Amino acid sequence: IHSYTLLLCAEGESNIFDVNRDVRAAGWKAWPDSLVAFAYDGCLGLFAYDTRVAPYRVYYIDPMESAVESIAAGEAEGFVFSSFDEWYAELLTREPAW
Repeated sequence: IHSYTLLLCAEGESNIFDVNRDVRAAGWKAWPDSLVAFAYDGCLGLFAYDTRVAPYRVYYIDPMESAVESIAAGEAEGFVFSSFDEWYAELLTREPAW
């Protein structure tokens, strides 16, 4: 999986806590409290899961769009994952990010 995405961890440069604090602080991102970023796509986009539903739905959040815009675009394009398993399976069908 590490060839396809950068998972955020509790320590270091890609700290999950710092990343989530930063996207919430960026007012233009309109990042809801229920959304938790957990991975980068290799191009500054984030994958995030929504804690309001179970199993958690996974969304791609474009770096140039608000969270709301990215979620709406993902829903319209069918680029929303109904679970982590579905997200992981899709990830493995792609070319490695690095």
